[in-house]
Amino acid sequence: MIAVIADDFTGAAEIGGVALRHGLDVRIQTKPSAVSADVLIVATDVRSLDAPQSVAEIERVTRELLSLNPQLIFKKTDSVLRGHVYVELETQMRVVGTTKAILAAGNPSMGRVIKNGAYFIDDVPLNESGFSADPHFPMHTNEVLSIVRKRGMVDVFSGNPVKYGGEDGIVIGDVETMDDYQLWVGAADEQTTLAGSAGFFDALLYSLKMEPRKSDAIPEIGDKRLIVQGSKFPKGDVYINLMNSLGYETFNMPIEVYEDSDPRGEYLVKWEHEVVEAMKDHNALIRINHFGPRADFIANRLSSEMAKLVSGVLKRIPVNELLIEGGSTMAAILHEVGITSLKPVKEFAPGVIRMQPDGEFKFCITSKPGSYRWSDEILELPQPKN
Repeated sequence: MIAVIADDFTGAAEIGGVALRHGLDVRIQTKPSAVSADVLIVATDVRSLDAPQSVAEIERVTRELLSLNPQLIFKKTDSVLRGHVYVELETQMRVVGTTKAILAAGNPSMGRVIKNGAYFIDDVPLNESGFSADPHFPMHTNEVLSIVRKRGMVDVFSGNPVKYGGEDGIVIGDVETMDDYQLWVGAADEQTTLAGSAGFFDALLYSLKMEPRKSDAIPEIGDKRLIVQGSKFPKGDVYINLMNSLGYETFNMPIEVYEDSDPRGEYLVKWEHEVVEAMKDHNALIRINHFGPRADFIANRLSSEMAKLVSGVLKRIPVNELLIEGGSTMAAILHEVGITSLKPVKEFAPGVIRMQPDGEFKFCITSKPGSYRWSDEILELPQPKN
């Protein structure tokens, strides 16, 4: 079994899609447990934590995974190196007992490359791209050694896959083409922890030549669907008009819930009732449309309020397709509903993954990053039957 630690649910789902492409049986869990699968992915939410909290969580998850005796543990990081990358990787190396790590981020297929230790997106320096305004991890430089700074005992340096000599420490790999990932896989030995993007994991699976399993039947897409728009990626009137034309009735978070001026939860109950009544005849889209200057500081509470709403709706309406955008929102909903394990069943596109929750749950979940679009295969199916 190959184990993966992902720093958010979006990354975990993307890795799940890669495993599906290789014909492998894969599970995504929020808490590691023994399972019969080729690939076990643990979806943490460490990118939303501070550095000490993320270190404690990575140490706990790594130790729990080691007790399951995996062949190796891959560390899925953000492709543009957002998050507490150094301290998390150093922690995993310490717990596993490796002396070196290869960190191959980027995504050349999307124009995201690292050359001579500098990060570019479509030839634009990372710090001049939209990631310079990231609310939690703004990029002020494109020098990878300044982004992933040494903050502990393990050295960190940048390197080229051809010239790398297997030195101890963390090497942040140059990745200019997709073929470079395969070169980096070939440069690893048993004392090396592998970390980075989905492209690097894809190259790793190719090198392992794991035997594909017979695929299970994919459940048909149901006609009663709830879309949860949890990310802050902008959605204009064109998007909302499109969703309305496809039969999705839109329900915005009440301003009283957003501003936390609803101590008895009356507006949250009213919001839930409106969604439930609408879903007797239509599909629904729920979203946050109030993004003021404090939105970044109350993001966790907003995700929690969305999760409470979804949980209440699921108890009252037999939803069979739950579509969630935004990794933190996904994590909050899974926690509120009580889902700890999912089986990816279909990759609509990189990062847009349909999953079946393990247990008694009767619906499927599709997750995606905020900037991706939903599959027409899901959106354009008939509306609920009365």
